[in-house]
Amino acid sequence: ISNLELTGIGLALVVIGVLLVVAGGLAGKGETKIAVGGFIGFIPFGFSNDPRLARWLAGITGVMLYMG
Repeated sequence: ISNLELTGIGLALVVIGVLLVVAGGLAGKGETKIAVGGFIGFIPFGFSNDPRLARWLAGITGVMLYMG
């Protein structure tokens, strides 16, 4: 698989994910919960509107930092 094909697959997955999040937010009957995280250099960051999701996000970013 070439880099161009992988880039296309990754971009398609991002677009599908965004569409699913938007559709879920519009069709949701309850409160929509969201968590976003990532890294700036070696520093992990995250934002969430739900404490439970924030704990999951902290765990996932910690594992990613450990694995990298």
